[in-house]
Amino acid sequence: MVRTTIAMAGAADSTVALDMFFASMREIYGARCVIRLLTQGLPAGSYRIVKWRDMNGHELLGGPGALEISADAAIQSGGFFGELVATPVPKLLHDVDVRSDPVVGGQLAGLASFLAVPLYDSDGIYYWAVFGYPDPNELTLEELEQTIVRASLISTTVGSIVANQRLREATRWIDGEIEQIAGIQHALLPQRLPTVPGVSLAASYRTFDRAGGDYYDVFPLAGGDAWGILIADASGHGPSAAVVAAMVNAILYTYPGLPAGPGDMLEYLNRHLHARNFDGSFVTALLAFYEPRTRRVRCASAGHNPPLLRRGDGGVDVLQEIGGLPLGVEDAIGANEVVQMLEPGQTLLLYTDGVIDERDAKDVPFGLDRLVRFVAAHGGDAETLVARLTDEMIRYQGITKPEDDQTILAVHATDG
Repeated sequence: MVRTTIAMAGAADSTVALDMFFASMREIYGARCVIRLLTQGLPAGSYRIVKWRDMNGHELLGGPGALEISADAAIQSGGFFGELVATPVPKLLHDVDVRSDPVVGGQLAGLASFLAVPLYDSDGIYYWAVFGYPDPNELTLEELEQTIVRASLISTTVGSIVANQRLREATRWIDGEIEQIAGIQHALLPQRLPTVPGVSLAASYRTFDRAGGDYYDVFPLAGGDAWGILIADASGHGPSAAVVAAMVNAILYTYPGLPAGPGDMLEYLNRHLHARNFDGSFVTALLAFYEPRTRRVRCASAGHNPPLLRRGDGGVDVLQEIGGLPLGVEDAIGANEVVQMLEPGQTLLLYTDGVIDERDAKDVPFGLDRLVRFVAAHGGDAETLVARLTDEMIRYQGITKPEDDQTILAVHATDG
C-alpha cells in the first residue's frame, strides 16, 4: 500500500490516483465489486455513479453490457446507495438483499455484503468507495478498519493532487491575465516613433517581467509646432506597475489645449494621480518639449533620473539641475523648467533607473558614471547609440535577473 501511495502522489490527476487505489484494493483482497459514487456538491442522500466494476474487474460504465446509469446521467437519490451516503460514516453491511432497489437492484443482484467508506477533501466528502461481495458474511470489522486507514491515505493524497490542480489552474489564469496586461501595455507604447524635423529618435524597452511599469511616448503638442518627449517609471514592477503606467498614458492625452510648458503638464498628471491615492505608489517622469524651428528643448522632471546631453565634441553633461517630486506623492511636484539648445551632432539621452541600477554577477551596479563614460565613447545617430547601449546592458547583466524595467530613449540632432 505504501508503494501504491507513492505512485498515487505522482499521478497526473485525482481520477488516475483513485483508479490506482481501487486496483490496489483488488490486489490485496481479491475479486470484489467496486463502485465509485460522486457526492461532492450534492444534497444528502444524492449521488452519481462514476465507476462500476464487477467481480471479474470488467468496467460496466461505457463498455460492453454497460449499465443504463452513466457518468453523465442525472443525479440519483434514495434507494440503497442513497441510504449509504446519507450519513458521513463508514458502513459494514452483512446479509443484504437489494434486488428490490428501484435504481440499481437489478445490477446488485448476487451481492450480499457491502463495505462503504467516504473519501474526503478540504470541502468535505467528495467520493464514496463501495465494495460488494456475494458472500453475506465475507467482510469483517478488521477489513473495515484497514479500509478506513487506506481511504484516509487516498483522501490525503487526492486532496493534495486536487489542490495542485487548482493551483495550476489558478496559475494559468493569472498567467493569461498578465499576458493581456502586457499586451495592452505594449499597445500603449509608440508602435513606430514619429518623424520629427531636425532629430532622429530611437528607443529600447525591456521589462523586468512580462508586464512592467516603464512608459515612453513622443507626441505632437496640440495647437503648436512643438513635440512632447516623455519617459516615466511607475514604482515597482509587474502588473500593478503596468496599470499605473497605463493610467499615465490615459491622463496624458486628456490634457486640454496647449500646455504652458512641460512643468505645467507634469503638474496636471500629478494632480490626477495624487487624487487617486495609490497607497504608496508613485511615478517618476521626465518631460521635454522640443521645438524643431528653434532647436530649443524645455525639460521638466518629476523625481526622474537626470538626462544626459552628449555634445558634438564627445563630452557628456548630466543635467542635474532638473528636479521635482515624483508624481502622486504630494498635491504639487514643484518641477522647475530648464532650457537647453539641441545643436546638430548633439544627443539627448533619457533612461529609467533600471539602466543604472542593473547589476552584474558580482552585484556591482552599472551606475551613472559608467553610463556617462559609455555615452561619451559611443557617438553616432540615435539608433546606433540605443542599440549599442542595449547590447551593453545585456552583456553587463549576464545570467543575472534584471533589477528592474529598462527603457532608453535617444534624441539626436541632425543637420536637417
